[in-house]
Formats: sequence, C-alpha cells, structure tokens
Amino acid sequence: MFNIPILRFVWRQSEFAFFGAATSVAALFVFTEKYFISRRRKTVEEKTIVEGTVNKETKFCTNCGAEIHADAVICPSCQVSCETTPQADETPKGIKGLLNRFKTDKKFRIISIIAAIVVLASVITIIGVATSNNGTSSGSKATSTSAIIKTTVQNRATVYCILSYENVKNVSVSVTTYEPSYSYDASTYDVYGYVTVTDSYGDKYVGRFNAVVRIEAGEGTCVDFDLTTPTKK
Repeated sequence: MFNIPILRFVWRQSEFAFFGAATSVAALFVFTEKYFISRRRKTVEEKTIVEGTVNKETKFCTNCGAEIHADAVICPSCQVSCETTPQADETPKGIKGLLNRFKTDKKFRIISIIAAIVVLASVITIIGVATSNNGTSSGSKATSTSAIIKTTVQNRATVYCILSYENVKNVSVSVTTYEPSYSYDASTYDVYGYVTVTDSYGDKYVGRFNAVVRIEAGEGTCVDFDLTTPTKK
C-alpha cells in the first residue's frame, strides 16, 4: 500500500516508452506504404505512355504500327487485336523491397535509421524501468514492516503523552527491537523501545515502552501500549 505512488510512477514511465515505440513503428510503416504506392503509380504511368506519342488519345498498333484511337480494340488497318496486356508490377515487395529501397534511397535510409534508434531506445527504457520496478519492490518489502511499526507506535505514544502529561511540545519514538508476538495472532508484533518527551520549556524526559502492534493490509494498529513514567535527562 505504501509504495503505490512509486509503482504508479514506474508504470507511467513504461507506458510512455511503450507508446513511443509503437508510434515509431506505425510511422515507419505508413511512410513505407505511401512511398511504394507512389512508386507503383509512377511506374504504371510511365509504362502506359508510348515513346514518341504526344497525343494521349491515340496509340500505336502492336502489329502494324499504325496510329489508332486509344480505345480501339481492333486495328482498322490490319484487323488484328491491339489490346495490350497489363504489365505486372515489377516493384519489389515485402522485406526484399524494403532492403532494395534502403540501399538505393538515401532519404529512406536516413529515416529508417532514425526510426530504428527511437524503437531501440524505447525498448531499453522499458527494460530499465521494469528492472528498477523489481528492485524497488523487493527493497520495500524488506523495510515496510519496521516502518509501519514505528509509525503506529509514534502515533500511539504522541496521543498517550499529550493526554497523560502537561506542557508536551514534542514526542519522538525510538524502536530498539520487535518480534512476532506469541500472545496474539500471527500478524502481531511485540515492540520495545524508548519515548522522548520534550516540554514547552525545552526539557526532555525519556521513558521505556513496550507495545503490541497488529499489521493488516499494510496498516498498523496499536493493540497494547505501556510506557514507564518518563524521567528528566
């Protein structure tokens, strides 16, 4: 419970890194797709223009060479079919096309390298954040019990001293030892230490305490608290 802000911060970090990588890959894909569509259109247009023909409404018969209307199916001169078979798109596709474009197009090569660097940096960030998250979690588990115990006893001692003594200005707690309690259930601890009370005149009084703290769902409750009368130091 007490480490939830840290975990949320780490998760936000990894989300940003993940979306950064996804955006980079999507941008690279869109650029590549648009580039090849443009190239295919240009290739088809170039192959449909007959060399030496200025008027696009005419074409030349593939059999006799006569100039005929662009929509003509049969040549009026030789009566032979002049329909042209659509030529297959010879533009390389897939991985082969990307590699070929990478070798021949400088602009495409630069953009691809930049996109690869962004993706790699995002992946490294995700791995680093995940590793940091694991380390933080293990360290927190090791110290959470003592931190909860000290906070619980501190609160209980403060209330106890304010109600029991006059001119109390400050109360501080020093926990010396704690161990699982054999008098209560498994989630309780016997806690020992000292309480230092400072009055409004600046004088300090120290007393020894023993308490029983129960920890449930990451929060502590002081089941029992006993403090010897603090003596002036």
